[in-house]
Amino acid sequence: MGKDKKEKKRATKDKEKGKGRKPTDGTQTDAATYADGNPLNRVQYLEAKLILKPDRFTSVESFRDFGKIVKRTAKNLGVGFVEDREAGLRPQIREIIFGDTPDFRLYNNAFILRRRISYVDGFPVGDPEIVFKFRHPDEQKAMVMDVQPKIAGKYRIKFKAEALPLKDQVGGYRILYSHNCQFGLSQMHEADRTSMATLVKVFPALAAIKKSDDEKITLVNEGIVEEVLLLRGPAWTGILLLAAMIFAAAQMSSGRSKGLPKSFQVSLYAIGAGAGSVIALMTWAGVVDTRITSLVPIGSMLIANAMNTNSLVLNRFRSEVESHAGLIETGLALGADSKQTVAPYVQVSVQASLIPAIDSLRSLGIVWIPGLMAGMLLSGASPIYAAIYQFVTISMIFSASGLTALICSLLIRGSAFSPAEQLTLRRRPAQAAGATSGLRSK
Repeated sequence: MGKDKKEKKRATKDKEKGKGRKPTDGTQTDAATYADGNPLNRVQYLEAKLILKPDRFTSVESFRDFGKIVKRTAKNLGVGFVEDREAGLRPQIREIIFGDTPDFRLYNNAFILRRRISYVDGFPVGDPEIVFKFRHPDEQKAMVMDVQPKIAGKYRIKFKAEALPLKDQVGGYRILYSHNCQFGLSQMHEADRTSMATLVKVFPALAAIKKSDDEKITLVNEGIVEEVLLLRGPAWTGILLLAAMIFAAAQMSSGRSKGLPKSFQVSLYAIGAGAGSVIALMTWAGVVDTRITSLVPIGSMLIANAMNTNSLVLNRFRSEVESHAGLIETGLALGADSKQTVAPYVQVSVQASLIPAIDSLRSLGIVWIPGLMAGMLLSGASPIYAAIYQFVTISMIFSASGLTALICSLLIRGSAFSPAEQLTLRRRPAQAAGATSGLRSK
């Protein structure tokens, strides 16, 4: 309310000075308000645009690579780089058409009229968006141009400054002021939406360039522009998802080894260090992209295999220690160190846990073709490229599994003993009774 009062007082003062004129053609130069009495719009923000040749942008990856270059350049120059928080998992496709008279009268008078439609899975969705704008290098002329549509529905007014490269030389920039309105096509109820008579009725600013009511606008150059939006999400989103996966994997793995002290802590450290170190190294080396669509799927494969390996180590270590409790206690009685007494069983546990990973690596492409490689082949990728990609993935899985097994074995061997180096991991009475009755039945 206070702002409205101030604007009214300002309009009153301007009228007293002779600045309150309200022309009907939408091109007033000294007015403080528009024809309907609303105050003049002000520039809301600055938008910098970089126009690039499309030759190298032939895939999603090429756009992502360019985003990395921009981010790296901004860092080197000390310029902030803000990543979009609403990043989608795939590009957004929008179809844009521009309308103008055959002699390009709208464009030559700094007007732009376009329609934009969003597509999902190849089908149009939502209400098509109509944008009518007046773009001029003179801020005052752009400001006083009344672009408000004469419709009964809702619309949005935007007034921004656009920084663009120079047209005729490299280096430097130019500023254009864009004053526009946006609304859904459903808000425009006129039957013939391509006639100048209808457009002037909706956009009074076009009255100055209209020649007759019978003329119509057509599709500019008989062409349609396809707009691809590639939003870049924050890197921490993928990291949080991987951290949650590691926590869940540790929970499930420890649940399979009941009776082992600190099994959850051991599983969390082993899986986190084993799979996490491989993911971090491959990301740093550029093998794995930091995008969530690449980081999470590959990271989940490494975490899942590390979880399986960790479960095998825990189960095998527990069974080995319980089966050889007598030998371990004998070694302790003779003065052997607790780590020495369980060293053979730790080695057996690690070797047994790595059998699936080793067999998968040895039989790759000979006995079985993994789903990732099969999917790439079915999608038309090069067999050599698919084989190399799958081999790198299997190698990462083997590395993560090996590190997880090693770390788990180093952490778990001390959990079988008390601080006084007494064996605490024993077969429970129910298990022992079951084993005895089974021997007698034989």
